[in-house]
Amino acid sequence: MVQTTTPTASRRTMTAPPGEQIPWRKAGLRMAVIFSILQMLNEIGTLMAIPLYGSMAASLQLTPGQTAWALMSTTLMGAATITILAKAGDVFGHRRLMFLSLVGITVGYIISALAPSFIILIIGRALVGIMAGQALCVGIMNDRLTPENRRKTVAVIAGGQAIGVFLGFAFGGALLAMGGDWRDAFWIGAVLTIISAIGFYFYGLDSDALHRRTQS
Repeated sequence: MVQTTTPTASRRTMTAPPGEQIPWRKAGLRMAVIFSILQMLNEIGTLMAIPLYGSMAASLQLTPGQTAWALMSTTLMGAATITILAKAGDVFGHRRLMFLSLVGITVGYIISALAPSFIILIIGRALVGIMAGQALCVGIMNDRLTPENRRKTVAVIAGGQAIGVFLGFAFGGALLAMGGDWRDAFWIGAVLTIISAIGFYFYGLDSDALHRRTQS
């Protein structure tokens, strides 16, 4: 695996010969860290808005039930899409589906930040709930890492997720204390998702899904 010292070299790390498992020290650990950071940023973007839901409800004149739906729509969308997109990743390529998911999440944050009403807010929050990232990462890991290294990667990703949960609530509370607006939290979520997409573009690998499809 070549080092990512130039953009051209970086792109060469995005694929690997079909069936090749990458060594842990050269690229496996980097994959674990990248996936962990992706999960951490996702948790921060998702959770930092929760402390600001009170001001959001007041701004949009939401009832308690509508506020609950704004919160639950993200979770419900995740439950509805994770299996579908994970299966689509097996067919069309996990990397491609990862980018589509990140685009959908970014659009969701933007819609949420600009939402003038409950209905628009629900649409935005639902798009933010596209949660196929973990399943798509697992699909890539299954092709690129040995079972032992997959276990190491899962532990690293879980660590990033835990840190993201803590930072998400901490940043949300800090934003609230500083007089920040709920729309600011959604804009920050959009920026964090774009950063995730850029990082995955340069340093993310793909699975053998497309190769298996063409060979079948």
